[in-house]
Amino acid sequence: MNDERRHDHDRPRILVVEDSDDFRLLLETTLRDEGYIVDAVSCAEDGVRMLGSRHYRLVLCDYSLPGHSGAWLLTRAQLRSAGEKIPAVLITGDPDAPGIPDDIDVVAKPVDFDRLLSDIQGILADADEPVRTGAAMWQHRHPYEGPHTHQQSGPEPSSSIAS
Repeated sequence: MNDERRHDHDRPRILVVEDSDDFRLLLETTLRDEGYIVDAVSCAEDGVRMLGSRHYRLVLCDYSLPGHSGAWLLTRAQLRSAGEKIPAVLITGDPDAPGIPDDIDVVAKPVDFDRLLSDIQGILADADEPVRTGAAMWQHRHPYEGPHTHQQSGPEPSSSIAS
């Protein structure tokens, strides 16, 4: 195995599921620039297929997708993972939308990319620790905030974008 392939094997692989072409490309580019391997699709059904074909360290998806919702996808991801919890982040304009599992990290739109990247880094670090579930897992990373939503306060940072 050459050095580049060995290096790729050590980098976390993230699945991005986002129906907006522009926002999906922005997420892909941002994550790749941070050193992650990224696969991206535009609907929940394709996301489920990708989860069946590769091992992902994290799923990052939009709530509102054509066909089934991002919450549906994340529920299926947990069912397909044979007991292994796949860390996930759900991006939504409505953090109180129906069907969002309690143990899923939710990032409100507009997305603060600095905060999103920090959260992803924390989630992946926590995934390497002994398994925690539900709100306890989330509170371990962010004891200063609510159970599972990240909402911005104050003026909007320059690294934010709405989709």
